[in-house]
Amino acid sequence: MSQDDAWAIWHDPTNMFSQYVEGTIVPKTFLPAVGYVIVAFSQLDRQLDLSIAHLLGADRETGRAITASAIHYQPRIDLLKKLIELRVADDVDKRKLERIAEKISSVAQKRHRLIHDYVGKLTHAITIPPSSPTLDFNRKDTAKSTEFTEESLQELGLQMLDLAYRLQRFTKADPSWSLGNSFPWRDRSRN
Repeated sequence: MSQDDAWAIWHDPTNMFSQYVEGTIVPKTFLPAVGYVIVAFSQLDRQLDLSIAHLLGADRETGRAITASAIHYQPRIDLLKKLIELRVADDVDKRKLERIAEKISSVAQKRHRLIHDYVGKLTHAITIPPSSPTLDFNRKDTAKSTEFTEESLQELGLQMLDLAYRLQRFTKADPSWSLGNSFPWRDRSRN
């Protein structure tokens, strides 16, 4: 096979690879769930920046300028945690916000694994058919594995949106943020 047609396997309907996103082990059936996580994380990421601005007492533009210097999520989460420690006087509120920050870190790590850990795993795809309900990422540098299903990706997206909602309610001084409420249209609570 020449280099020019090396990608042809991804478009040949008789080949199992045609059921995957080109060059990956991500089955095309997972795309709606993966897209949901990406959009939900974008909302959470934006709200993280706005919450940092709020705790700094800055307007949105100043907050964005400050958070723009830390393009990766973990330094911004660390900044949020430090600001919570420094700027939130009420101990109960402080603990709740610290738990929210920890949960943000957790869902951000899962999203990172989803987006980045599939690279170079094409040989793994041969062992898991594209019709499998599980997307399993094994890190090459550790024995750690992450499994995703379409349902777990939907749940991950919901967790992200719930965290974004709680942070947004916090920045608006709405007391419902501390109750663990999720979006009003879902009857679920998050602690």
